[in-house]
Amino acid sequence: MKVYWAESPPDNFSTSLVVEANDRDGLALDIATVLASMKLKVTELNCRVLPEGRCLTNLTFEVRDSSELTSVRNKLGALRGVTGIKRGKTA
Repeated sequence: MKVYWAESPPDNFSTSLVVEANDRDGLALDIATVLASMKLKVTELNCRVLPEGRCLTNLTFEVRDSSELTSVRNKLGALRGVTGIKRGKTA
């Protein structure tokens, strides 16, 4: 059996998060600003308002490694009104 190894691993990995938060003006901008400040390639940012003043934001973006993902989660979690962050579905 012949085996071939990739010369180098991919530079980035696609991942998804769901941000749960209290709905407020500027929340989507704050989330986008965090991602832009980290120079991440964003492929999806979708906000959906729920009853009782809540919202869900689905994000898909690329990270280099798990430590960068942890940093993203920490920065998003520090935003005003964010009540939870969980992994989303990746396509």
